[in-house]
Amino acid sequence: MGGGGGMNPAPGPECTKDSDCMVVNDCCTCAGIPVGSPAPSCPISECFAPACDASGLSAAAPLCRAGRCVIDADCNHDNALCDSLPPACPPGQTAHVNGPCWGGCVAVAECREVGACSQCTKDQACIENVAFVVERHCVDVPAACGGQIDCSCVGASSCISPYGVCTDPPDPAVLSCECPNC
Repeated sequence: MGGGGGMNPAPGPECTKDSDCMVVNDCCTCAGIPVGSPAPSCPISECFAPACDASGLSAAAPLCRAGRCVIDADCNHDNALCDSLPPACPPGQTAHVNGPCWGGCVAVAECREVGACSQCTKDQACIENVAFVVERHCVDVPAACGGQIDCSCVGASSCISPYGVCTDPPDPAVLSCECPNC
């Protein structure tokens, strides 16, 4: 950071529409990234199945949700209709819903939607897109925000059209992005 003691400017969204994103599906990564961005390095050149395929997401499409590129993984556990428990997932991951039951584990920041803010990690903000229903998204807090979760920084990169009205609710890890014309 340069001199002057000023704060870094609020980051912008990495995407505003689905076509701004692409899917990386290799031996190491199942993720949505901005078109034109380099894929994360993967030292493994051969594997039994690429990461998305191994998690049951072989046809995962790239999506733009809450200003972030993600994959089309439904992580809203309320959408599972089967009588079994979700798989145990490592920290930072959550089970996704595949059809009426459970799929594998996926990074929570890669989900198109989560059912509860409790699925987010302690280093993420929960973005609630509010219209007639509430859609929740776990997003990594940009480094420029210095860990602060508020409308002036995280909201600037996450509350994108049509959810452009940001409010700081009482829970410091949750931002509400409202759609005034939905």
